[in-house]
Amino acid sequence: MNNFFENIDWATIISFIVVLGLIILFLIKLFSKSFITSLGEKTAELLLTKQKTEIEKSVETAFNKALAEYQSELDKKNIAFEADYTFYNTERSKVCIELYHKIITFYDNAISFTSLIFQDKDVENVHSQVKKTAKIYEKSLDDLREYYNKNRIFLNKELSVDIVTFFHNIGKLCSGFSDEYVKFAEKKGSKEELKATYDNLKHISIEVRKKQTILDKIADSISDLIQPKESKK
Repeated sequence: MNNFFENIDWATIISFIVVLGLIILFLIKLFSKSFITSLGEKTAELLLTKQKTEIEKSVETAFNKALAEYQSELDKKNIAFEADYTFYNTERSKVCIELYHKIITFYDNAISFTSLIFQDKDVENVHSQVKKTAKIYEKSLDDLREYYNKNRIFLNKELSVDIVTFFHNIGKLCSGFSDEYVKFAEKKGSKEELKATYDNLKHISIEVRKKQTILDKIADSISDLIQPKESKK
């Protein structure tokens, strides 16, 4: 037994153990550094993922809050717009109906003014009635013009043109009738000239009545403006 231990090369064994220990230490150091690096990377990745998730949640929360506030504000504006639009339509309807009544009144007075001479044989009574109806006609014309100018903002361009054309044409006819009637009432000129004047008065009266077609068009336009064709279906 003693000979066995005496024959062992302890120096070699010790050298081997030292070398093996150094190798083990090197491997431990190598793999420990790699492990720590990997662990650090994993930890950093987890932290970044957590931060990214938190940021995304924070951004999403802020976005949803901003979106909700914007939607709420938009809803308020829509409600206000609808209220204003409803009010505007209501006011426009009132204006259009009143305007049409004034147009009808104006037209009826124009017809009366230009037709009385052919309805009564009593000359003195005719003169009195013509003067009276002339004043009524002129007042209705002024009322119509004033009301139209104050409320034309509620009308579209086509309707405005039709209305202005209507009372300008009627006004021109009635003005011509007034001039002719003065000559007829004063009985200036020969019998033939008075007859021609009378015929002119009659022609003007007929032309005034022919403007009913324009009035019908105005009525249709006002109806469409108050209640568009799409809503009638």
